Amino acid sequence: MKVTRIRNREVLYLVVVLIVAGGFVAINIAINFTDMIYDFFKAYTRLAVREFSVNLIFLGVTLLLWLTYRRWKEADRRKEELENIIDSISPDVFVVINSDRTIVMCNSSVKRMFGYEMDEVINQKADLLYFAEQSSSEHWHEIFDTLEREGFHIGLAAGKKKNGKTIPLEIITGNLSGHAGAVLLLHDITERTEMQERLLRQEKLAVLGQLAGGMGHELRNPLGVIGNSAYYLNMKLKDADEKVKKHLDILQGEVQRANKIISDLLEFSKARPPSLVEYDLNSIIIDALAEIKIPENISVESQLDKKLPRIQLDPDQIRRVFINIISDAVQAMPEGGRLDINTGVKGDFVEMMIRDTGEGIPEENIQKIFEPLFSTRARGIGLGLTIVKGIIDSHKGVIEVESGIGEGTTFTIKLPLEEEKERGE
Repeated sequence: MKVTRIRNREVLYLVVVLIVAGGFVAINIAINFTDMIYDFFKAYTRLAVREFSVNLIFLGVTLLLWLTYRRWKEADRRKEELENIIDSISPDVFVVINSDRTIVMCNSSVKRMFGYEMDEVINQKADLLYFAEQSSSEHWHEIFDTLEREGFHIGLAAGKKKNGKTIPLEIITGNLSGHAGAVLLLHDITERTEMQERLLRQEKLAVLGQLAGGMGHELRNPLGVIGNSAYYLNMKLKDADEKVKKHLDILQGEVQRANKIISDLLEFSKARPPSLVEYDLNSIIIDALAEIKIPENISVESQLDKKLPRIQLDPDQIRRVFINIISDAVQAMPEGGRLDINTGVKGDFVEMMIRDTGEGIPEENIQKIFEPLFSTRARGIGLGLTIVKGIIDSHKGVIEVESGIGEGTTFTIKLPLEEEKERGE
């Protein structure tokens, strides 16, 4: 126990000695540092006033440069943060313009929406990205007037992509606080527009369906009387001259055409779901070709895959699809031509291709051909392809069309291999 106490006392003495020694060292350093400061100022007081002033100015400029650098770094950091915030506004395009409508800032979404790189847009007029119904000056005059009154403006315009295509845009414009110019947020409303068009189309189809059903039933009865009368006259006037027979044939032909129109009206008005059975698609194509009168100046080339699997479909509806498309193809070749019909399996679909070498469809009409009552021909009411599209959609299939003036038209129909089978079960 005594040994432990002696050792503790020795440690305490050692600590005290070290503290005292450290104190002397600190006092010595402080005295030396004070002497250094005194010598420094003593040396400067011996300089001439001009040299001292120059040094003082040098120190001031150095301090000013340092403060400027700090402010520049802070501004650069804030700019980077602002750019990150602007880039995070996706998928919309954020644009800042000055008073003369020149783009001074935008986010990276401009590449995805319009196809432009950011440096291709900066310093360009905002009209590069879209155009409105009014002239450019009227459009911007209206916008800035609204901004002055209300602080923001919401409008619609057509966006202009780099590749020349257009997209519908909703543009929200706001004041640029503290600066001359404006902030624009460009939102692609393609999906919204397509949804509105689909809803409008459905409403239109519903109204037309009701009208078509009523008209079809009202017209079919008197048309049947006319057809029966023409048949009776044709039987009774077997020995009539050629002119009478010619007109009777014309009458019967027109009755058949009118019957087809009425059938289209009734088919359009019903829109019944398909009655699915497992069936051979090739046999439906062969039956459809047998029902259509192909002119002698049109050659038919068919390549039907003999190993084509049987799929779930409604034979009557799909037969109607082929009859309508093939009939249109024949009408598109009044001077003759070639009709190609191919079938095969591609991926998860059975694919059918019907190609003609006719007059073709103008590009502006391709998106309209499936709309009800749209037709470029004098004969017909424009329901054939509408019915085709409805039948293919009800089979969960896809129909595509490629055409050009003088290049003919190709319809490609795809029906799923397995989905319809599962749905039928």
